[in-house]
Amino acid sequence: MSLSATSPAPLPEAGAQAQPPTPQQQDPSPAGNQRSGLDRRVRDVGPPDGIERRQGERRSLLAENRQINLAITLIQLGARLQVLEAETKLPYERLLKLYKEVAGKSPPKGQLPFSTDWFMAWQPNIHASLFYNYYEYLQKASDIDSMQAIIKAYQMYLRELQMAGVAPAMSITRAWRLVRFVDCGMLSSSTCTRCKGQFINHAFELPKHYVCGLCSPPARAGKARTPDAIH
Repeated sequence: MSLSATSPAPLPEAGAQAQPPTPQQQDPSPAGNQRSGLDRRVRDVGPPDGIERRQGERRSLLAENRQINLAITLIQLGARLQVLEAETKLPYERLLKLYKEVAGKSPPKGQLPFSTDWFMAWQPNIHASLFYNYYEYLQKASDIDSMQAIIKAYQMYLRELQMAGVAPAMSITRAWRLVRFVDCGMLSSSTCTRCKGQFINHAFELPKHYVCGLCSPPARAGKARTPDAIH
């Protein structure tokens, strides 16, 4: 019997690049098979699109709920619809419907007050200064945004007047306007040289000799006909 001779495998040519091993030649050990199977499972799983989508929907619902609660609080305090449009991201139609449901009436029409002269009158200046001192304290002592500080400062202002038996002379809309006037440099807070209190004043008034309306009231101050005004 003659045996057929098998030809040896050809040697690679000089300078030729080595071919990458096939999956069967990579690692035939059990540990290698386990690693390759794990890699395939990781590739097959992919990113959790459903979980990310549900988390995004939950975040959007929570954000919308916060916007609605903010709008309801402002409506209950008597804010105008323009304030709600500026401070929330809800559409106008939804804010209008929400205003009618909470307030039980249509929102008042017309433009917002845009004059700083109202805050310079004797009695409004005292009310505005009281509110702004609360607002400034909350901004310094707590980590809340400007709108939340306005709401809480206005609620503190109402409670203070209720305990003193004085009717509020400033609405939440004027309080919101006051903060904006101060932020844009149209009004400022000056220190009285007598009582050392902080009072709302014109932005470019010289504070060196400033005296507040309580220390130096005008001639007709405190002669209002309403019994719950400052006398």
